[in-house]
Amino acid sequence: MPALAAAFYPTQGRGTGVAWMLGVGRFGGVAGSFLVAELARRHFTFAGIFATVAIAALLLKQVAQPRAAESGATASESFGH
Repeated sequence: MPALAAAFYPTQGRGTGVAWMLGVGRFGGVAGSFLVAELARRHFTFAGIFATVAIAALLLKQVAQPRAAESGATASESFGH
């Protein structure tokens, strides 16, 4: 993942961007485990847990998507081509 993520950051901020990506990913792994454990404790079905986690992921993606578009960089600029 770090090699793939490096293509999305400009050269000047690549190290910081990849480090943040790894940190957020680890936080998400821990938070996701707690969320699934809490939902299981509340007797959610497997389908209910999956739906809850999927909806949460989609909402987070929608919140993050406009911020990426506001940066003004095009896809070709972010890949360095």
